[in-house]
This record gives sequence, structure tokens and C-alpha cells, in this order.
Amino acid sequence: MTDPKSKITEISAQKRKNRVNIYVDGKFFAGIDNNILVKYNLYKGKEVDRDKLNAILYEEEKFKAKDYAYNLISYRMRTEKEMTERMERKGYNPRIIKEVVKDLEGLGLIDDEKFAEMWVKERIKIHPRSNFILVQELFRKGIDIELAKRVVERIVDTDVRRKMIQQLIEKAEKRYKNEDREKRKRLILSYLSRRGFSYEEISKYKIG
Repeated sequence: MTDPKSKITEISAQKRKNRVNIYVDGKFFAGIDNNILVKYNLYKGKEVDRDKLNAILYEEEKFKAKDYAYNLISYRMRTEKEMTERMERKGYNPRIIKEVVKDLEGLGLIDDEKFAEMWVKERIKIHPRSNFILVQELFRKGIDIELAKRVVERIVDTDVRRKMIQQLIEKAEKRYKNEDREKRKRLILSYLSRRGFSYEEISKYKIG
């Protein structure tokens, strides 16, 4: 037995641009984007079954989910994990989340490797850290651990690492310039250690 047909009895424009309200059998059904209206060729008097109505609702939720994702990306690039978690917190359908993330990956708007490269370059420029800490921070953001290691090793070569350590030493020396020599050295060593650099590595540089 087939589902009984319903009929679109009214389509009216919303105050919001490019959106309309759909009425089915004289009752409000949903507000949808104009793109969905065109995709399903909806018009007043068109007969629609239950499957078509469910498909329209699904498409509308996906449209909202994608719009939300684009808004997040407009502020900064996101990892796949970050995007998925943010959309889950908004309560979107898990299937829709996967589809939206896949669509954005296809467009190059979600790219974990590119994210990791940009993030590491910015991080070592503003807040220098050891390779180990950089990898751990990327991992917490959802980057695969092996990918994180490859990206960090590629960007933070020996020369970059040397410059980072020297930069941190100079910054620490200014911070603790009023301390006596021995205390200043201990404080500088502690300062670099908290940023993931080992004593063995730090000791190669002139401190204090």
C-alpha cells in the first residue's frame, strides 16, 4: 500500500533573504532555503509523498549544518575532529555531519595536513615550543599522531629549532635580568624546560 499523497497548498517568502515557508495540506510544514525549493521543483499544488517530505526536511537540516560549518571556517581553519565535535554539540544528525565534513574536505576547506602546517608555523612564530609539545598539541586538536610528527619534523628543522631556543633564551634573560646570575640561570632553564626543551639540548647554549 502506497502512502497517501499530500499537496503543497502555499509557498510564501520569509523576511530572511532566499528563504520560503512551505505549507502542506493547509498547515505550515517547514521553512526552507530557495536552493531546496529549486532542487525538488516545489510549487503550489504539487503532490508530495511522505518520502519526499522527509527528504526535504533532511536537505534543509543539511543546508543549515553546512551554513554553520562555513561560518566556523570563516573565523579560522578547523580540523576534521574540531568540526565534527562542534556540529555534534549543535545536535546535527550524525549522518549529515559526516556528509558535510566530506563535502568540505572535497572542497579543500577541511584539510588536516594544511591545518597542521599553518598551525605549527604560527605557533613557533608566536609561542615557540619543542617538537614534542607541538606534536602533542596537534594531536589534541584531532590531528593523527603520525601526520603531526611528519609535519612538525618537516617544518621545525635543526636551524629553526636553534633559532627558537635562542629566541626563548633572549626573552627569558630579559624577564629575569634583575636576578643574580645563578638564580637567573635556573629560572631560564626552567622557562625553556616548561616549553619542552631538555636540559641536554639547552646546555649547548650560553645562558645567563
